[in-house]
This record gives sequence, structure tokens and C-alpha cells, in this order.
Amino acid sequence: MKLAGHTMGVPKMDIFQAMDFFQEIGYEGIEIRCDHDGHIDPENYAASTGENIQEKAKENRMEIVCLTSYYLDLVREEVRDDMLKGYQNVIRIAHELGCKRVRYKGILPPEGYTYEEAWERTKSGLKKAAAFARDLDVWICVENHGGSMTQGAEETLKMVEEIHMDNVGVIFDYAFIDLFGVEDIDESVDILRPFIQHVHLKDHIITNRKTGTLIKLPLGEGNIDLKRLLAKLKSIGYEGFLTDEYEKYWQEDLPEPEIGMRNNARYLQKLLSEI
Repeated sequence: MKLAGHTMGVPKMDIFQAMDFFQEIGYEGIEIRCDHDGHIDPENYAASTGENIQEKAKENRMEIVCLTSYYLDLVREEVRDDMLKGYQNVIRIAHELGCKRVRYKGILPPEGYTYEEAWERTKSGLKKAAAFARDLDVWICVENHGGSMTQGAEETLKMVEEIHMDNVGVIFDYAFIDLFGVEDIDESVDILRPFIQHVHLKDHIITNRKTGTLIKLPLGEGNIDLKRLLAKLKSIGYEGFLTDEYEKYWQEDLPEPEIGMRNNARYLQKLLSEI
């Protein structure tokens, strides 16, 4: 397994500084937040931007492992077409950057839509996106994420199986499954095993599971058994990237990345050497 850093962990750095920093702390890959204030702004992306990013990645011998898209709402009629168009644009950017994966994080049923309607509209939208992505050799990766219809492992499996396309897989994020409180490490990995394309790592202490309240922490300081998780992933033959999803962008009181992500890198390198 290989390690990558997520640019949400370094909101004060530009993408080129982020690559230098990730290389310095021993990460072989970079996952890029794609939003209006992200390290790539899909609405203002130019081919020259992509060329510069590719050149820097090549210089640093760093793989662009995933683009994190925020075009989420494939349900509401008034925004669906624009969201799908935006998502396809991120897929196109991924192709231009030589990146094989684009994240999809869903939403809960919005007002005016039943769960079944929201599920079917999300599924059909992802099928369209996957057909577009397949021609560009890009994977759609559904993340099991809080605040979506695919937080648990079984729900995520159901979505991917019903889409039933050979370039649709899963970003496995055990922290959200832990918060969901239904499946444990072994169960969730076994359920999603055929479809795991990528893995996000973070740590927390849950203070109220019913309300989803938690304290986000650097890796190894929370209640997630990361060594067991990595050992389980190794046992199923997973050899892909593990992204340190340090959430500094969302939680300013986390230590600065020069401390927090550096410590995360050392911790993960230690765990990988022990399993």
C-alpha cells in the first residue's frame, strides 16, 4: 500500500507547495480538492494549469490519485443538469491530468423527494457520469460518506451493484462507517472488498453517535483502530493508495499540517512496517 496526502490538509499552500510538502514527508501521491476555493477550481481550469500540475507531479515522482469533486446533487430537478455537467468537467480534468479516479459523495433526499426517488435519480445520474468517464479511462468512486444515502457499507454496496458498470467502485472511508455504528472493520471491508478502489484515513473520538458529534484528531489519537484496518486491507490484497485525509480546511483548530500531517505520515509509515 502507498500513501497520499489530501490538499484539504494544506489550505494555505498552493498545489505546487502541497506536492513539495507531501514529497518531503514521504507521500507518493496527492488527492486534490476541486472546488471554487480548492486547489483546482473546475470552473476556471485551463489546459496550461493542467500542464503545470503534471510537470510538477512528474518532477516530484508523485501520482495524482484522485480528484475530490463537490458536484453532489444529482436529485433536484432544478440543479441536476448543471451538477452533472460540472461533475463531467471534473472527470475530463482527471483524464487530462492522468488521474484515474474521481470521488462522488452523495446527499440525503432533499425536501420534496422520497428516499426511493432520490436513490433512483442519484443512480441514474451516476450511470450517465460513468458512461462519460469510461471513454476517458476514469473511475467513478462512490464514497461511503456521512450525510448521504451511502454512509454504511451495505448501502454503498447496493448503490455500486445497482449501477453495475465496470468503472464504478468505492472510496472506502472507515471513519464514516465507524460513526454510522452498524458494521465493524472486518465486516465493512469484507462487504465492499470487490469494489474498493481507494481508501481515506482519518481519526476521531465519537462523543454522541446519535447526533453524529465527534472530535476530529490526528491519526493515532482517536478511537479508530488504524493498525487493524490496515492489516485487514492488506489481508484482502489491497495494494492501492491510502490518503491521509487531514481535515484542516474544515477544522481550523487542528495542528498546522507541518506538524499534524508530518506526524500522520510517520505514524502511517510505522503501521505499514508493522503489519
